[in-house]
Amino acid sequence: AETKGLIHKNKASRDKARLSAKLAK
Repeated sequence: AETKGLIHKNKASRDKARLSAKLAK
């Protein structure tokens, strides 16, 4: 459960960064 939550958190972080990059562009 811990690892799953960590992966989900990492995925969300990546999506957020990608969205920020898209907005910046």
